[in-house]
Amino acid sequence: MARVILKFFLTFEAGTARTLLERLDEPSKNWKFSMGDITERALWTRYMAVYQDIVRAHLDGAAPWHVVPRTINGSRAWGSAPPSVGALEKLDLKFRGPTRRR
Repeated sequence: MARVILKFFLTFEAGTARTLLERLDEPSKNWKFSMGDITERALWTRYMAVYQDIVRAHLDGAAPWHVVPRTINGSRAWGSAPPSVGALEKLDLKFRGPTRRR
């Protein structure tokens, strides 16, 4: 049986982080924010450098990374669908139909 490994890297964009901070203006979404978020935001540049290093260090022709922007509106599903469908199509799966019980 063929094995398929797909690696997805969900990444935030700088604009997404700004949108997260804008949630503070909406009282119903304040529970999603903690003071630690401000500290973490100051480390954004360092995080991005580390993420790039991770992706580069784990490049593999057999199982390449699919970098998918992780936005507030949920585009991650759309970013992961094409590689997933493509991998399934390459498997050339056949429906066996019903089997007889003994």
